[in-house]
Amino acid sequence: MSVAIPKIEHMYEVRGLRGMPLPEAMDVLLNARATRRGAEVQEAVAILHIVENYHRDLPENPMPGRGRLVELAAEGGPTLNEFVPLELSAALGVSQQSITLLICDLLDLEYRHPLLWRQVCSGETPLWQARKIAQRISGVEMGLDAALELDRRLSPTLPGLTVGRSLKLLEGLITAIDPRAAEQRAEAERRKRWVRIQPTTDAVSWLDGKLSCSDGRNLDATLNRIAAVLKTNGDDDDRDARRASALGILANPALALALLHRDQLRPASKDDSDAPAPDLLSGVPASLLAELASIDLTKLLPKSTLFIHLSDRSVRSEEGASRVEGIGAVPVKQLRRLLKGTRVRVQPVFDPGTVPPVDSYEIPAPMRRAVLLRQPSDVFPFGSWPSRALDLDHTDPYRFGTGERGQTRIDNLGPLTRRAHRAKTHAGWLVRQVLPGCFLWRSPLGLTYLRTADGLTYAMGRTGPPVSGGLTEEDALSA
Repeated sequence: MSVAIPKIEHMYEVRGLRGMPLPEAMDVLLNARATRRGAEVQEAVAILHIVENYHRDLPENPMPGRGRLVELAAEGGPTLNEFVPLELSAALGVSQQSITLLICDLLDLEYRHPLLWRQVCSGETPLWQARKIAQRISGVEMGLDAALELDRRLSPTLPGLTVGRSLKLLEGLITAIDPRAAEQRAEAERRKRWVRIQPTTDAVSWLDGKLSCSDGRNLDATLNRIAAVLKTNGDDDDRDARRASALGILANPALALALLHRDQLRPASKDDSDAPAPDLLSGVPASLLAELASIDLTKLLPKSTLFIHLSDRSVRSEEGASRVEGIGAVPVKQLRRLLKGTRVRVQPVFDPGTVPPVDSYEIPAPMRRAVLLRQPSDVFPFGSWPSRALDLDHTDPYRFGTGERGQTRIDNLGPLTRRAHRAKTHAGWLVRQVLPGCFLWRSPLGLTYLRTADGLTYAMGRTGPPVSGGLTEEDALSA
């Protein structure tokens, strides 16, 4: 069976703009901005109406529950149905994280910053600027009374300020309204230290963090020292790149110790003048240093696990792109750099087509692996969570005690987040796997989505009444 993909085309009138006199072009620009702000306000008000009434006005639901009421916003906001972010994330084609943040911001504006919200609705202050302010105030966990007072002081000045100046004024007001709380936050901030590493699609990772000043100075000196050792050992990268490599070496303390100790044993050279030489090996037992000096450094390389997806053609030609889980698309020729500095063990080729169905509810490891290879992210409309950490859901629920054979099979499984899994089970979301890896969804409000095996989501509008008893092949073909 083939599935028809709906085509939606939006046409905008742009002809004639390029030849328009500049004063008229300026009028078009200002009108377009006003129209955009008006549309954003309409969208925001519609979202608020849906989230505030979703639990009460949800169509009749054949499932046993409609979801719990939860608090998403800060103090002062209403409780909401836990599944409303799913309805809106699918309808707007954004992630659940993004729509949840938007919902929280809008509730904060409506209930905690009513003057600012009024300016947004009148077009005086753009929504994106108001959201920045709401997020900053939410981040300091300010109580409702203090938030209302801040709104009273800040809002009258906003229409005449740039966003940068408005945020600076906001910081001053946060401190002025509650100096003791501001002091406590500053002290707590000094106690917070963190490091985040985020892989990118360019086979590198972004590193961000906050250290104490003393730790920062020590780390800086150590990176300089190891970077100098790498240069002595023939690394011809520039200094910044060698410092980055040095940080990777510090992830393997034994290798770092061995490199530094061997460098101490060699005669000094003129290259050493570039880098400070802190006594990094102070306190390390001499017996350990002697052992490290004689060991094969390749045995100290770390082990790492990477899941790399390649076509047979790419393997033979070393051309094209690969997909590395947790990173994204990486050119095949860059894989050597990605694996540099680690010991590599190649796993046997795995053919998902050879995994047979089973009769038990439990999912065998080879079957789970096959489903994860087919679906790198969750199969909810516009889902983006990596599938490896998710539950595998039986698309057609497993029927215990029926004796039906082969219910657990690849074409009846799909990865879902816990929230989406519970919404399917308890909140009226309907789903059918119309082809292996191709999922047809219908929301409680009757909106239908097709999630393809390629990870694409197509919004198909309303193909039937809200919350019917099931989905058919005709639903998939009706668009």
